Amino acid sequence: MDKTKKVIIFLIILSFLALPVILVADNIDSTYKYSWGENIGWMNWKPSYGGTDYGVTVYNECLTGYIWAENAGWTKVGDTSCAGGDCCQTGTIKGYENDSNGADNDGDGVADDWGVNNNGSGNLSGYAWGENVGWINFSSAYHQVVINSSGEFTNYAWGENVGWINMNCANTNYCGTVDFKVKTSWTANTAPTVDSVSLNSGNNIILTESTTTLVSATGTVSDANGYADISSVQGKLYRSGVGSDCSTNNSNCYEDTSCATSSCSGNVCDYSCDFNVYFYAEPTDDGKYASSSGWTSQHWEAWVKVIDSASASSTATNSAETVNVNTLTALDVDSSITYDALDPNTNMANLTKATNATNTGNVPIDIQLKGDDMTYEANSIAVSNQRYSTTTNDAWANGIQLTSSYVHFEVDLPKPTQSPSNSTTTIYWGWQVPTGKPSGTYTGTNYFNAVED
Repeated sequence: MDKTKKVIIFLIILSFLALPVILVADNIDSTYKYSWGENIGWMNWKPSYGGTDYGVTVYNECLTGYIWAENAGWTKVGDTSCAGGDCCQTGTIKGYENDSNGADNDGDGVADDWGVNNNGSGNLSGYAWGENVGWINFSSAYHQVVINSSGEFTNYAWGENVGWINMNCANTNYCGTVDFKVKTSWTANTAPTVDSVSLNSGNNIILTESTTTLVSATGTVSDANGYADISSVQGKLYRSGVGSDCSTNNSNCYEDTSCATSSCSGNVCDYSCDFNVYFYAEPTDDGKYASSSGWTSQHWEAWVKVIDSASASSTATNSAETVNVNTLTALDVDSSITYDALDPNTNMANLTKATNATNTGNVPIDIQLKGDDMTYEANSIAVSNQRYSTTTNDAWANGIQLTSSYVHFEVDLPKPTQSPSNSTTTIYWGWQVPTGKPSGTYTGTNYFNAVED
């Protein structure tokens, strides 16, 4: 009998000495720390030895640490040998192959792994390992161990060598006789929420010709697990007709993959998703182009997604607002026209002085033209002595006479589709000098006005 006791003590000491020393404090309850198996007896999920805590720690991704049973020794639920104690793997969960040596036994190109995983909502899976009990399955064909909203383990684990392991007396209505369960201070992850979304403060978006306009979606996000659990906020801005699954482009779909957060406190953070919207973004107001394109019944929408550390997420849009992108009719022209020097009572035989007119808005356009008289000291040359055409080297007689009031000029400049604008036409100019005009440098102003085609 004495010899038997010595052998048991010797094995226990060896088992303790084999345990790793890099550990963190477990999060198992000091009272509710036992599970029960008919063939294994009581299993302590919060064991210690020599003042060192070897108990189980529940994380969002996995469990780490050890369980102790007087009748079976140590059972390991997950690695504790890495720095900080949180040895949960990230990314895709690998298959469990009952092999902790890191070899690639199944030929899938990745090292084998085992342990007990947590899906972030308290649903456990995978295998624990004990030298004397073998593999214990936390998600068998009949039962899955689940941590409920109170932090209590429920249901059963299964071991081929030890049978069913009961996590909670409530499973068998034994609590009136023996009150036992395994309980943790960890609680199931709660998905964060997007509390509010406002696009451009609810105002229509006014674009800026030839460049971008900063447009922001703002609001608050929250996480019941605390704002520190929020890992990222993402946003999209798009014409409602293309939807939030749109591929990013500068005409109707923008994305901010890392929206800024600020003023975080408690469970809540402010956020701002910022979009640099190009001048040719598609209009949704009541303009001619928007109407002909079928966009007047649509609007621009902001979509916001918040993600937490367990990859749980939620989304929301600015559904309470109707925000349009306004029609922008705009053009850019060369800054000057320098005519040929002429004698009085002569004209340029051909219209050769070119000005480039570029559509810098978000709709197809034509141009309205007018001009002032050209002057030199007290002398003037009437505006009607200038002519224009879109035909290269057009004859003077074919040119359109410039007037002092706007006249519509059909140029059919299409909506730009890139920046710088790829919608440009050339207008050719010429002039004549009437009889009796003294020599000098005559100057004046011609006006170009964009109108929606």
